[in-house]
Amino acid sequence: MDENRHIEKRILRLEGLSVGYLINKRTNREVLSDLNVELRQGELICMLGANGAGKSTLLRTISGVQAPLAGCVKINGRNVNEYGRRELSQLISLVYTDNTAAGGLTLTELVGLGRQPYTGFFGRLSADDRRVVADSIAAVGLTHKADEYVSCLSDGERQKTMIARALAQQTPIIILDEPTAFLDVASRIETMKLLHDLAINEGKAIILSSHDISQALMLASRLWLISGDGKLIDGVTEDLVLDGALNRLFPDRDVTFDPTIGDFFASTESHRVVRLVCDDQLLCHWLTNALNRNNIITTDEAEITVEVLDRNKFVVDGKHVAGISSLISELKQHFSE
Repeated sequence: MDENRHIEKRILRLEGLSVGYLINKRTNREVLSDLNVELRQGELICMLGANGAGKSTLLRTISGVQAPLAGCVKINGRNVNEYGRRELSQLISLVYTDNTAAGGLTLTELVGLGRQPYTGFFGRLSADDRRVVADSIAAVGLTHKADEYVSCLSDGERQKTMIARALAQQTPIIILDEPTAFLDVASRIETMKLLHDLAINEGKAIILSSHDISQALMLASRLWLISGDGKLIDGVTEDLVLDGALNRLFPDRDVTFDPTIGDFFASTESHRVVRLVCDDQLLCHWLTNALNRNNIITTDEAEITVEVLDRNKFVVDGKHVAGISSLISELKQHFSE
């Protein structure tokens, strides 16, 4: 398969889109405005932003569940509102964070509901439908749980089941609202890798919201950053990281994005400062972490110099110190004098 051929087709476009919700019958609360971005087949878009920034509201509007305040969402050049429910369900599949109430169904039966846009009113599955269901369950690694009741699954397994249901729906667009929220570290990585592979290998156009910064930076084709001023910043992941755009996610919070490690850390202000001289980037990162945890920050303008010889040998203004714990104690003693 030519992995690049899917990228050529634009499948979804937001045109002057403003989204929000009703406060009362006459008043709307606008949370995002004048959005003009697009999604192409073969792309995985990760949407990042603070709680309450409007991520879920935007996803509901894109999927046609919620009406826009202004502008429109177009799929294949056609307004979402012009599609019938069945027609739209063959274009977009949804995975939300809400716990499913389908505890009385087996995993296979729940995933089979993803075939409803094709099976008609009675929902009878053909041999081909059952094959699609089995393949979807296998794709999320739950074949060994196929006959278990949903009520017996863990939260993580239920979330994977809902992703399998979306796969069984066989839509070109998949929208997921924090799909890894209930998963452990290994499962989060596996799920994000699965979604990445679906975009690259199957040409799926995927939008997901997430707080998993590290996985988003590694696997997303592009990022949609929801800033604190009601705007959406769209760009290639590496461009946004290098431009410092991620610091706009939490403008009024005491956190800072560190592009060298690809994650946020708590901002620290202290009169206790040192200049760190270290050639090992990994060691420098974790030593800085230990210093910050003890309210000691690093800056090139500090009068006190910590020279790193190796992970257990340091020189503090000419005095040799062995071990990180001893280094911290030496610096604390120095600042208390």
